[in-house]
Amino acid sequence: MHDDHLNPCATGMAVLNKKTLGIFGIATSKKYHGQGLASQIISELLRWGRLRGAGFAFLQVEERNLPALALYKKFGFTQQYSYWYG
Repeated sequence: MHDDHLNPCATGMAVLNKKTLGIFGIATSKKYHGQGLASQIISELLRWGRLRGAGFAFLQVEERNLPALALYKKFGFTQQYSYWYG
């Protein structure tokens, strides 16, 4: 997603593996926080996956990223497990 001057505003990607959709890299430039851009991207990625047969979606988020956790909760995502890279 970009503004009228082609400056990046927000981004995200999804990968479909059979019926499972993985959502990755959701990010919004600070200047555009709070404008619903991440919600628009997630909605579109979920729609894209559904149209291609996805029946399940997952994502990863750092547990301290409270704004992202709140956003993903609005879409019905719940924590299934946690892990730690060390």
